[in-house]
Amino acid sequence: MRRNRLFKMFTSAVLTGAMVLSMGGMTAFADEPVTEMDFTKKVTTDGNTYSPATTFAFAVAPGADGSFDNKTVKAGPEGGLKLAEKNNFDFTPGEDATAAAEYTKTGKLVTDITAFAGYEPGIYVYNVSETAGTYKGITYDQNTYQVYVYVMRDETTDNLYVNNVLVPGSDGKASALEFVNDYGKDNDGDVNAVTITKKVAGNQSSKNDPFTFFVQVNGDDNEKYKAVITKADQTTTEITLVSKAAAQEITLKDSESVTIYGLSENDSYTVTEDEDASKGLGYTETTVKIGDAEAAAGYTASGTITANTDVTFTNTKDVTTPTGIALTFAPYLLMVALAGVFAVLFLRRRREEF
Repeated sequence: MRRNRLFKMFTSAVLTGAMVLSMGGMTAFADEPVTEMDFTKKVTTDGNTYSPATTFAFAVAPGADGSFDNKTVKAGPEGGLKLAEKNNFDFTPGEDATAAAEYTKTGKLVTDITAFAGYEPGIYVYNVSETAGTYKGITYDQNTYQVYVYVMRDETTDNLYVNNVLVPGSDGKASALEFVNDYGKDNDGDVNAVTITKKVAGNQSSKNDPFTFFVQVNGDDNEKYKAVITKADQTTTEITLVSKAAAQEITLKDSESVTIYGLSENDSYTVTEDEDASKGLGYTETTVKIGDAEAAAGYTASGTITANTDVTFTNTKDVTTPTGIALTFAPYLLMVALAGVFAVLFLRRRREEF
């Protein structure tokens, strides 16, 4: 009896284990249908430029008949593969209140089996691409990806269903389908910075005198720009300039500067020094240089740039040592000196006569 009981317990354990292994094997090897695919939108910068104030759009269109993986493929029907919800990405400049080396968003491609009504099971191909825009400073991604949709027939219901979605040579993850736009990282000259530096000169100038500037940037609506103020001790403060907003007031002393990043072809800058405040400090001469060229007379520098540019404001305060007293008494001193010479000669002659 005891032996039979042990045998039954052993048999039950073996059967339970077999069932567990069998279920585990079924779970591990179950082929779950894949009906959608993520894709990535990335904008790369120099690390000092806010994301552009623009919308990136994408297109999904039927591909061409051909072959893939030694299998025949057909152009998919319209709408069989499409972008979920919307076919674009909106970027908001400065949305994280900081500039970054890259900005990334993730989208999704989805399938619609109803678009395959009347079609046979098979592999269908679609072309996925980015629609080139006109935002200045951006190099748009020109890649076109072939995405394959595997349509199968359910032998039980006789209905069609999507079994898989993939990109050749990939595992179908978001990293496999990536659109990258350069916005100042590699396309030198398309996105630039302007640095405004304050200098003082003259024998009465003081490196501690504060000068007031008004800075404004005009670009696309809602665009934002990173600006960095660098003090004489090399400490920095980051501020944000908004396109077409009122000019922002900035105070600079000798050797201090402000650098505005992210300026592209259509963007312009205007920097104006407060003339009255400068003259109130006793500075009567001001020169403005853009690069090595002297700008027009005045207290303002402005323009658009195609390369990183330096703008320098130099204020001079000199005092000339007074020389009026010396000039006033000089003739009299000369007369006294001549009288002394004549006196010496006269007395000497008299002495010789005696």
